[in-house]
Amino acid sequence: MPQNEIMNFKVSSALKNIIGRELINDRYIAVFELVKNAYDANATNVIIKFENLKEPKKTKITISDDGYGMNRNDIVNKWLFVAYSEKKPRNQEFADYRNDLKRAAAGAKGVGRFSCDRLGSDLNVITKTKEEEFVNELSLNWDLFEKDDTEEFINIDVQYNSVPDSLSDGRVCGTDISIGSLREKWDRKSIQDLRKSLKRLINPDTDSESDLFKITIKAEEELINDVNAKSMDVVNGEIKNDIFEKLNLKTISVISTISPDGKEIKTVLNDRGNCVFTLKQKNLETPLLHNIKISLYFLNKPAKNNFTRIMGIRPVRYGSVFVYKNEFRIFPYGEPGEDFFDMDKRKTQGMRRYMGTREVMGRISILGNNDGFIETTSRDRGFIKTPALESLKKFYMEDVLKIIEKYTINIVNWGRPISPEGEDWADPATMSNKIISEFSSFNSDKKEKIISLEYNEKLFSPEREEKDSLIGSVKELERTVSEKDDKELNKLAKKVKEHIDDVLKQNINLNSEIEKKNERIFKAEKEKEAHEKQIFFLKSANNQSVENLLDAMHSIFTDSCTLSEKISQYLDCINGLEKCSNETKAHIFSEIKGMNVQISKIAELALSGNITFKKKYGNIKDFLEQYVKLDIIQPGLGYEFVFRADDSYECFFESSKIGIIVDNIISNSLKAHADKIKISFMNCEKSVKVSFLDNGLGLSSGVNVEQIFDYGFSTTKGKGFGIGLAHVKKIVNNMGGTVWAVDNPEGFELIMELSKK
Repeated sequence: MPQNEIMNFKVSSALKNIIGRELINDRYIAVFELVKNAYDANATNVIIKFENLKEPKKTKITISDDGYGMNRNDIVNKWLFVAYSEKKPRNQEFADYRNDLKRAAAGAKGVGRFSCDRLGSDLNVITKTKEEEFVNELSLNWDLFEKDDTEEFINIDVQYNSVPDSLSDGRVCGTDISIGSLREKWDRKSIQDLRKSLKRLINPDTDSESDLFKITIKAEEELINDVNAKSMDVVNGEIKNDIFEKLNLKTISVISTISPDGKEIKTVLNDRGNCVFTLKQKNLETPLLHNIKISLYFLNKPAKNNFTRIMGIRPVRYGSVFVYKNEFRIFPYGEPGEDFFDMDKRKTQGMRRYMGTREVMGRISILGNNDGFIETTSRDRGFIKTPALESLKKFYMEDVLKIIEKYTINIVNWGRPISPEGEDWADPATMSNKIISEFSSFNSDKKEKIISLEYNEKLFSPEREEKDSLIGSVKELERTVSEKDDKELNKLAKKVKEHIDDVLKQNINLNSEIEKKNERIFKAEKEKEAHEKQIFFLKSANNQSVENLLDAMHSIFTDSCTLSEKISQYLDCINGLEKCSNETKAHIFSEIKGMNVQISKIAELALSGNITFKKKYGNIKDFLEQYVKLDIIQPGLGYEFVFRADDSYECFFESSKIGIIVDNIISNSLKAHADKIKISFMNCEKSVKVSFLDNGLGLSSGVNVEQIFDYGFSTTKGKGFGIGLAHVKKIVNNMGGTVWAVDNPEGFELIMELSKK
């Protein structure tokens, strides 16, 4: 018989993994989530304590805070209520203390507590409110949720006790979260990495006097190692925010703020601590934005060197533009290698006209009730794509980046020294007319937006104008004529003024024309480089042998047949004609990509008489010098060759395959923000070793160098498919050689060894 009834979802105990370990897949972010929970509980102090580090099976992490704490009702109806968060706007009316807090909530997903599962399987929570005499204790083992997926989530027991006790350190309220049976080993290096990450967790804009929040790490076993360690390598102690404004960075900066009501944008341009101008505009183009502040700094060479000296880390490895919402950092924005605004992609379209992530550093602060910025549940994936997020990108590009670019590139020529011995560029006061001309034209298309544009009186004073500028001289002439009341002289002065006005107009037009000509010259230079390469290869082609062309055609034919077979195999997999795992599909796809690259490279190099398609005995150093310098020069990438002049670097190699290897290495270096590659040669008894070392981001902490040659593993997070290096290894092995990576503190190093026999 037909039935009508109400049904309900059943929730498997496996849900724990989905919102726990599988969701928060980084242990440092797991710690951040627990620290954020303490902040939201109005804590002023958080202590992260490590115990038994030398016995990994007994190591314990305890995160203690002096926040409001929880009573039994809070534990039952909030902490144990999966995905419920009192921090969400619709739930705040039910919160006991939320409305009394000055702080905006740092989290609002209701899953942060499951960060504990990411860190370890055993959890013990001790918590107490100020009003209670008893301490509430909660104990559970996360592994119990994994025994049987058919078991319902709510049927897994959690032990609760209420005992007449007090919190450690004499606190009247707060929470201690202790985690044991840790899932990863914690040692001095990993705690140092945690400390460095925590330095950038809290927005330096936070007023520490009105809103005290202190984070401290305690690891007593490491105290003895801290004695002789550099300050940046110490483990124990309070964590201080990294505030790069206080690093004495003598450089250019832009501070741009959207008012709390979202109606006005205020932008201040500074040059080495001196305000150049303050621009106020109506916020007509990004009405979704309000209560946002962006601080952006240009990093010229002296600023980079000063940063490295003070911070103990190169800027490229520190990060670029960080994003904070309600005082807490949003990952992964700002991480080395992350390019939230596609600045590096834009820079490739004009290396001399645009800035990339290597040239700037700063932060974006999103404050107050900005509901348009929604953090993804997976805490290392940033914000969900919303109209507000797109508006933020537009605001950053148009009202911040373009202003600092215009001043830095067009006016002070990238902040280059005014003399070989100097460390600074010209005083902005000596360029006042140029600045006014540049930014007046810049804002000419935004007249309806501009409220005011005020230049620094000290830099643009009438006295300075009258003394140093042509316009000032004309004004002086007008004053003199008016005092003498001479009609003829007055006519002459009027003609002079009209002539000067014409000259200034012509000068503005001339500057515009010069800029256009520079663009044409830059384009012509690139075309000239391309023509020179073509001429080089065509000249070589005059002497090429028929055998070489036949070898090329044979190689292309063979590879095409293999490519066709691989494509058919891949199609069978995706159409279900063959049972293939995702790993198998990825492997086949990488083979297809590799064959395609190989065919393209052979076709590209076939005209060169110096390129062979069979393994031959030759000088690998001479070939690489020719190939790098004449074939794959990349804008912004420098090369250095290191070798002994009296050594021979003869070995067996296939030049077309070496081209593929070098292309992969160059591509990875560019993605890792390298601007230099050092290629070193070593002559060994039975082989020649070639080292490729870039100055990019290098390998991430904890990455096994053996992993990078696995299919699917990418050294450039979010920018690669993990195919290139696997293909490199296969090519080198087929030539009878070996290849390996080195964990080099200077960057990423790949060493290739080719046989002499």
